[in-house]
This record gives sequence, structure tokens and C-alpha cells, in this order.
Amino acid sequence: MKLVHESYSMDQMLPAMINHSCDPNCAITFVSKTLDMEIRAMKPIKSGEEITQTYVDIALPRRAMDAGTPG
Repeated sequence: MKLVHESYSMDQMLPAMINHSCDPNCAITFVSKTLDMEIRAMKPIKSGEEITQTYVDIALPRRAMDAGTPG
């Protein structure tokens, strides 16, 4: 696998447009020193594949995550 690091400027609303997945392929983090936001791939993402994030803490046990699910 070839790892390439590229940096792009983006609208701050972009993370709000990334859909949720229980098996996300990216993570959004904030750099406290610079107040920058980073979207990092957590696994390879194929061309055309949707970029997804989780809206809950993935460190929580599965049962705790499901507790907020309606139905």
C-alpha cells in the first residue's frame, strides 16, 4: 500500500455532510494547537466509495452505541 499525505483547504461545513456508518472509513479530529480539523482515512478508500464517519465514540461498547438507536 502506498501512503500519500496531501493537505487541502475545505469549508468547515464539510464534516456535517459526511454520513454516519457503524463501520466508518474516516475519522475527524481537531488539532488543539492550531484549531485545524483533520479528516483521516482509517482504511483504504476506493475511488467512488462514500466517505463515512461515526457519530458516536467508537471506543464505547456496542451495547452502549445501540442504546441511542430508535426502535
